[in-house]
Amino acid sequence: MELNFKKQNPYDDVPTMQSNSLVKGVFGAVLGSLPGIILWIIVAYLGYTAAIVGFVIAFGIIFGYSKLGGPLNGAGVAVCITVMIVALYAGVHLSWSAMLYPVHPSIPNVVFGLYGYLSKYDLIGDFLGSLGMGYLFGLLGGVGTITKMR
Repeated sequence: MELNFKKQNPYDDVPTMQSNSLVKGVFGAVLGSLPGIILWIIVAYLGYTAAIVGFVIAFGIIFGYSKLGGPLNGAGVAVCITVMIVALYAGVHLSWSAMLYPVHPSIPNVVFGLYGYLSKYDLIGDFLGSLGMGYLFGLLGGVGTITKMR
């Protein structure tokens, strides 16, 4: 009987490559969301609502994740959905802030005090409707993009 007393590295079983890819994927998804958020703000400021913007946000997020994090797997889909929820909210919030800016020309006050202004002008229902449409457009764009990529 032969005994083998090789010292094992306790970190051999740690999935460093996958967690590193996940972190890179999150970063890529956030970066990929930025053009869509900016487009959302511009389109909404011009007074339009376009489903294509939700697709652009979803595509950018999924593309960014795939470029930096690798192939889209279960964790990648979860990351993309989470980033999409946050990005769509940010786009709607910032677009409403931009629309209120001419009335109250102070960017920090409008961005951070948006709900106060929405209450003051009785616009909370309109804001929530816009947010709901944004989530619907993002869902449609995300599902379409994910099914084409898989």
